[in-house]
Amino acid sequence: MKAKMLVLAVFFATGLTLTLVVARRRAETPLRSPPTEDDVRNIPGLSEGEVAAWPLVENLRGEPVRLERNAKRYVFVVVFSSQCQGCERDADFWKLAAREAEKKNVAMYLLSIDSDINDVRKFVDSFGLTNIPVVYDRHGEANSNLKINIVPQYVLLTGEGRVLDRWVGLSHFNFKHEKVKDAAVMFRLVS
Repeated sequence: MKAKMLVLAVFFATGLTLTLVVARRRAETPLRSPPTEDDVRNIPGLSEGEVAAWPLVENLRGEPVRLERNAKRYVFVVVFSSQCQGCERDADFWKLAAREAEKKNVAMYLLSIDSDINDVRKFVDSFGLTNIPVVYDRHGEANSNLKINIVPQYVLLTGEGRVLDRWVGLSHFNFKHEKVKDAAVMFRLVS
């Protein structure tokens, strides 16, 4: 029996929010201190150079989408949840990233791990994300195939699924290592 995937919102003393993906229950747990650089850097997930298994996803019309089958050489996946407050904060940044991805000929997808497609539609509409391809993980494969432990999470892959880079956390973290802060920097590995 598959465990129901729910979201655990973790509130930091700084007011920033990340969402951890857990397989048991939903709870909100305050941390005693803000995350450190090492906390964010050491979140498990895909490693640079690793080949990811492509999840089976659908667009918001219920049609299957193969992320690896597009006319572009690279794929940029933003994994999010409509319940993630950090994702809400990053929504404007996603629009900037989409423009940069288009300049670099990178296929960009917003990949929702929500269990209800109506929640995904509401989120997309409320944040004006209708110009970015949105896909939905109806089968729950993204968490395991892309090793998603926290959202929002950003993964830049080759068309063959080899990970070029991965970022976790919010775009407004001020950590020196956090490349998500600047959309142009995210695609520096794309020629």
